[in-house]
Amino acid sequence: MSDHLTPIEVAERLIGPKPELERLAGYQPKAAYAWERSSQSRPAGYLPVRVQLALLAHARAHALPIDPAWLIEGAPIEAVHAALDQMRGRAA
Repeated sequence: MSDHLTPIEVAERLIGPKPELERLAGYQPKAAYAWERSSQSRPAGYLPVRVQLALLAHARAHALPIDPAWLIEGAPIEAVHAALDQMRGRAA
């Protein structure tokens, strides 16, 4: 297992499962499964720009500790775990 998560893996861990990501970004059901595969415009696991912007807006609106670069480039798993710990601490 890699210690670096792709942007979709980051979003799933910090925001929600694929159906939630699709809904937040205004996409039809099952669209997120295509994000796991590469396309002409992006590598596998990377998010379309429209999705990045929608998820970043959601993260800001809900004060989620997501670095914008994580939705573009991915993130080290340790950083994502630290963000999850921060989110759990705030909820308690």
